[in-house]
Amino acid sequence: MKSKLLAVAVAGALASPAAFAQTIYGIVDVGYQHAKHADGDVNKRFIQSGQHSGSRFGVRGSEDLAAGTYAMYQVEFNILADTGGPGATDTTRLTMVGMGSKAWGELTLGRQYTHSFHTFAVGSASGYGTFSSFYVPDGPGITTRASNSVKYSSPVMGGFSVGALWAPGGTLATESTAVGASDNGDYTDFALRFTPGPLGIALSRARQITQAAGVENHLKLNQVTANWDNRAYGLYGGYITRRNQGASAGATPTDVRSFWVNPVARFGGRHELYALWGKVKNKLLAGGDASVVALTYQHVLSKRTRIYTSLGRVDNDAASAVELNAFASAVAAGYDPRGFQLGLLHSF
Repeated sequence: MKSKLLAVAVAGALASPAAFAQTIYGIVDVGYQHAKHADGDVNKRFIQSGQHSGSRFGVRGSEDLAAGTYAMYQVEFNILADTGGPGATDTTRLTMVGMGSKAWGELTLGRQYTHSFHTFAVGSASGYGTFSSFYVPDGPGITTRASNSVKYSSPVMGGFSVGALWAPGGTLATESTAVGASDNGDYTDFALRFTPGPLGIALSRARQITQAAGVENHLKLNQVTANWDNRAYGLYGGYITRRNQGASAGATPTDVRSFWVNPVARFGGRHELYALWGKVKNKLLAGGDASVVALTYQHVLSKRTRIYTSLGRVDNDAASAVELNAFASAVAAGYDPRGFQLGLLHSF
């Protein structure tokens, strides 16, 4: 009898991973940055977390359900690996739950990445980190994550996939739970991607509503990105328009066009070289244009560990204050910031 019970227990233990899969993962990325960001200021030296990729600790899992469906969840903690200070160990990176199927895709709820964020990746060889990424806060202005959101992502069919996200009260965390809340903070985006490889093309459209004294203001962001990559070398790039009506009190009208080219070369199995040239054109602000150039080298020590170094510079017109990506300091208007990065990243 005991032998039968032991056999049942062992069989159950072996079967459970197939029904429920759970993964603990993370990234620790810390590096040195030497930056110049304003006239009359000395060079600033930093040990900084997340220059290449945001340091994080996460857990995700899924459980098989009936008829080919599955439940899924993900909780991702922020890590400030340089200081361990305020802002570390919160879940503002990702916190979501949902259901999915290989036949109809995934429906998820919580705080999660926007489709505009995913669309940018199709046109960025450098991802979202180092100076060679054009993911600049004062440039494209993409909303990275949306709180209080419902997100649909289709399966890939013949290289095509689509997605939509709606976040009532999106980036304004208190708005969606207030009694009688308005559309203030409402965020939506839609995306279409064709990524069969080595070619990739993506389109997205996003809208953010802000409201003051009953007057709505709409910020709209349209994005087209593309790449061709045969894994030895590739060419990435994109074009973004960001328009703000300036209809409500406190909203400034904007009409910004951003475009970039981001080539990559990989050689010797361990060496990767990335370059960036980008342009930000502010059509409603005299002297509000900027251009960005950068070069990044990565030495791949293993699948999980790499050393990276990056050089970058922004040429700002008189009224422009565009920063280098992953820059540690605010930039004075009209100043041309430049910087150097050297870091180590390990994922697990």
